[in-house]
Amino acid sequence: MAADAQGQSGELGWARKQHWPVGITDSGSQSRGRCHRVSAQSLFAPWSRQGRFEGGTQIDSPVFRKGTFVRGFRKSVALLCSALALVLCGLVGVAVCSERCNFVDIAAGADYTCALRSDGTVECWGGNPEARSSPPAGTFSKLSVGSGHACGIRTDGTVACWGDNQYGQSSPPPGTFSQVSVRSGHACGIRTDGTVACWGDNQYGQSSPLPGTFAQVSVGGQHTCGVRTDGGIACWGSNFLGQSSPPPGTFAQVVASNWSTCAIRSDGTAACWGSSVAPPPGAFSALFPGDWYVCGVRTDGTISCSGNDPWGRSTPPHGAFSKVSMGGSLLAVSGWTVQSLAGATAAGAN
Repeated sequence: MAADAQGQSGELGWARKQHWPVGITDSGSQSRGRCHRVSAQSLFAPWSRQGRFEGGTQIDSPVFRKGTFVRGFRKSVALLCSALALVLCGLVGVAVCSERCNFVDIAAGADYTCALRSDGTVECWGGNPEARSSPPAGTFSKLSVGSGHACGIRTDGTVACWGDNQYGQSSPPPGTFSQVSVRSGHACGIRTDGTVACWGDNQYGQSSPLPGTFAQVSVGGQHTCGVRTDGGIACWGSNFLGQSSPPPGTFAQVVASNWSTCAIRSDGTAACWGSSVAPPPGAFSALFPGDWYVCGVRTDGTISCSGNDPWGRSTPPHGAFSKVSMGGSLLAVSGWTVQSLAGATAAGAN
């Protein structure tokens, strides 16, 4: 049904094409570069019109004929269809993004960062020597990032590592694990039976775990510490600055750094030993020591730090957070917005 010289379309009475919804054109038109709609009669018949159009706008209201719909509703129906199509596309985009755009964990290395998406895949960015920012394909449940290599626990319980492998720190043993920890030249993990396995550099005995069962393990520069299932802490490896001499008591978490170790007691307070400075007061849910400073996530979600602060690494941003990770001069993710923060990366909740 060809349009006349005034842009009308004969009996159908459509306004000019530039007024039609996006993606809809007259089925009789063969103009290149435009979409074509199904014949109006097949979609909207029986239609009729009594009225006229001027400048592409109907100025006489249509009338209802017996056995037909009101002619003027046709454009509304077409617009509604276009709107519904856009909504459906948006919903599909949101569904895809809900899995690919959300991160559930983040950890910083010396010059790179890795994060675990909600769909289980890992994404890394920053420096890429030895492919440290090139994680393997597959899905993971946990992630640990060291200075030059990273390891993760796959959804089947096995461990996969990538990056620097000079000392075999990226060559994990077979078996299934519940936790893994890496830092520089070695890595350790807790097997599903509670025992600890370590691999990589063992110059100071840092990869020779003590017997027994553990609830959590943390790898330092040249030493390793773990929380036993009874809540006590055991350490092995270098003890040059006392980093492998934990205090007595029961603990919920331990975190080893290069030359220091910090832990959270069962009452939430922090204790540190080795080269580290005294931790900030208060109750914590997560604690992370640097070489000469300590940062932690308080039970209210705020971050508190103490120690050396020449580059602002002990001056965290405001807001509520779920995790802190020490690295080099990196960017911090605060409330899922990027902020400058030398020395630490934080995964925000608000």
